[in-house]
Amino acid sequence: ERGLTTSYARRGACDARGDHLAPASPEDLVALQQRICIQFRDEALLRTAITHPSYSNEHPEEGGEDNERMEFLGDAALSLVVAEALYESFPDEEEGHLTEWRSQLVMGTTLARLAASLDLGSVLLLGAGEETTGGRERARNLERAYEALIGAILLDQGLEAARDFIHRTMRDEFEALGIGDHFHDRGARTDEYIRIMRNLWSEETPSFEGRFHQYSNLEFSPKPVQAGGIPIWVGGHTGRALRRAVELGDAWHPIGLRPPVDLSPAELGRARERLHAICEEKGRDPATLPIVLRCALSFSETERSTMVGTPEQILEDIAAYGEQGVSRIIFDLPAPDGAAQMETLERLGTEVLPQAG
Repeated sequence: ERGLTTSYARRGACDARGDHLAPASPEDLVALQQRICIQFRDEALLRTAITHPSYSNEHPEEGGEDNERMEFLGDAALSLVVAEALYESFPDEEEGHLTEWRSQLVMGTTLARLAASLDLGSVLLLGAGEETTGGRERARNLERAYEALIGAILLDQGLEAARDFIHRTMRDEFEALGIGDHFHDRGARTDEYIRIMRNLWSEETPSFEGRFHQYSNLEFSPKPVQAGGIPIWVGGHTGRALRRAVELGDAWHPIGLRPPVDLSPAELGRARERLHAICEEKGRDPATLPIVLRCALSFSETERSTMVGTPEQILEDIAAYGEQGVSRIIFDLPAPDGAAQMETLERLGTEVLPQAG
């Protein structure tokens, strides 16, 4: 099984979760250190990690710092360690996938769940208002406490101890991404699925002998009306995705202007150059592989970014993509409700498309 190259124990292996004690009592701090398998040299750092801003605001006489600055430090350390683990564990993976996985691993809901698994909510120092309104179970508070705890470990014992803590507590989250038995074969499997679809659509009694799937003399109906089957548009902008588009696709269908990929006209142009180089390598005429972009469009008189702005500015963006070889654009129309979306659609139809040619 392919997974992270580390071999740290899973969370909870060191000690069971403690009982819900009085918040931040000496016994509570001892139990927390047992749960996380770390003995702090300076417990004041640990206390800061569990101090919510509402507590500091209500108890200025204590002169203690809340956990916001420590959260900032822990967030940076967490991002570094997760990026490092992904980079070392998957040396053949493209940057886009690594960025997407890192975003999933460090998202707030994930961190809040990790904090809950360590029972951090029971030890938080909260102000009275935050306490009475469910602050111990609030996801944002738990997320902040987890990152602040990483910051406290970093300050108290260094990066290696922080790295060890992150690996132990996040091991299940790595596995939950589906990085397992067939991870390294997923590209080959995707290619085979596409070949199977073409086979089923085009053969009278389809037979297929692949690496992962085999069948013979099937009856498959109804067949697509289109000669050669339903057009297959291949998305993605990584090297592997571009190669798949050239070898198996009827069009390249990138999705742009959303994290983690911007794919501005200039960036799309650079990807197009790589696409055409693969076409030359594979002996395919680039003219047979149209580029169909999908992206969001919003009208705004004050904000400006690609496909966000006035009708005149959006027309400029459409022209810029056209210069990079885009033959068709499919627009998403983000809006708070149906009426706003209909207004955007009407403006697109009356103020942009007639001038787009």
